[in-house]
Amino acid sequence: GAYGYRGFFERKPRFLQSVPYAAENLRGLREAGLPVDVPELEGALRAIVERWGRKAEPSAVERGMEVTVSRFRYPGGYPADTSGHGGGYVFDCRGLPNPGREEAYRNLTGLDEETIAFIAARPEAQEFWERVRGIVDAHIANYLERGFHSLSVSFGCTGGQHRSVYMAERLRQHLSVRFPDIRVEVTHRESADWPRRPARV
Repeated sequence: GAYGYRGFFERKPRFLQSVPYAAENLRGLREAGLPVDVPELEGALRAIVERWGRKAEPSAVERGMEVTVSRFRYPGGYPADTSGHGGGYVFDCRGLPNPGREEAYRNLTGLDEETIAFIAARPEAQEFWERVRGIVDAHIANYLERGFHSLSVSFGCTGGQHRSVYMAERLRQHLSVRFPDIRVEVTHRESADWPRRPARV
């Protein structure tokens, strides 16, 4: 009808996404067999199924889905947008307990076990992480469904060394398990200014 005509020629995403499923219904009809021998109809059904039937779903890597995770310090400004669409999230970690204020952690980073234990033990840090995880997971799932290719997630704190580093690394580890087919790139904007450079960077 008119909806199908407009949906096809105006390239409406939701309509086009439904076409392969409709073609699969015709595949089932063909496999069940027609009640009478109608070669022309059989040929038309075969052509539709071959042209529009569902193909193997490409992986997120094949679709080019990439999540860029950045760590930064606020005095240096926000990270540059490399996606070109200006989207993504910036999470402010400055409300979390700061291990950098204590002498024992001053020369460490969010990649060191001592710092990880310090932050992970704080209930407010766990609550913050759970909120971040839920937001990012939902956004990635939505982007994959819609065929988008990039998302940026940035974590900022005062020095760009402890809290933001911890959260960025935790997100990287989580995404590698939750969405194994996407690419995750982590940038360490302030790592050159850290007191010492951890072996894992």
